[in-house]
Amino acid sequence: MLDPSMNKQEDLAGSVTNAIDATLLTILKTYYRLCRTSSEKQTLIEDSNLMRTLCDNAADKRPQVALYVCKILLALSRDQTNSSHLAESEELKKAIANACEVDYVSPQVVNGLLIVQSRILNADKNPSYGHAHTKANRNKLNKQYVFKFHHPNEMQKTFIEKSCLEVPGVISVCFQPSSYGLRCIVRCKETVDARDIANQILSGDDYDMVQLLVRLEDGSQQTLEFYRDEEEDDKKCLQKELPQYLDDNVECFDPSQCVLTKEQSEQQQQHGSSWFSLSALKFW
Repeated sequence: MLDPSMNKQEDLAGSVTNAIDATLLTILKTYYRLCRTSSEKQTLIEDSNLMRTLCDNAADKRPQVALYVCKILLALSRDQTNSSHLAESEELKKAIANACEVDYVSPQVVNGLLIVQSRILNADKNPSYGHAHTKANRNKLNKQYVFKFHHPNEMQKTFIEKSCLEVPGVISVCFQPSSYGLRCIVRCKETVDARDIANQILSGDDYDMVQLLVRLEDGSQQTLEFYRDEEEDDKKCLQKELPQYLDDNVECFDPSQCVLTKEQSEQQQQHGSSWFSLSALKFW
């Protein structure tokens, strides 16, 4: 026969465990709401109690606990600046890696933790972009041009994309629908000129004119137009025979106007006579 006192102890232990589980779950839900609504996520990342709770329960066998740990980490790592702060915690990295390896964690949680792990690793590999003004620092390395086209078909879009990518220094090309048709956003290096891209598009048979959107200092937009005949005029100018300009540092002479040519000078030097003595003989 079982001792009734033992049953009471088991019931009491079970109720205490359930109370602890409920308290932990309540704490995690509260932290999750803060992570979703707070704009100061760095303050939450610096909370040692929160980070300790996340590390200890990332691979928890209780499904709800592991799920909310995953949700909190996803919310905290959404921004790359915050991901770089999370990357500073080696303990968190180990906890996430361990949680992805165990077999009792649900696939949903594992998928979320893998996303968090990817964000942290990417932030850790790019420390120069790690903290403040990440996007601004990246944009300093390149610039973008915005061309507009009136409802091009799929073949024309393919030609535009191919033409832009053939220009040296172009990084990427994407299209964006607009009220007047389609925007073509070209991201490129600082050395690329808009005319080079426009001329490459005009080299085909689909367009005689390309429009470039330019934003002025007052915020308004202006449209610049590049025409095919302008490109042809430029080519004709380059094909014309231009005058040859002499460098001031280059000494040029006409042999017929010289008292003594270079060949005569070399011959006389071989025989030991100077050009001055020979030229003087013509006058005396």
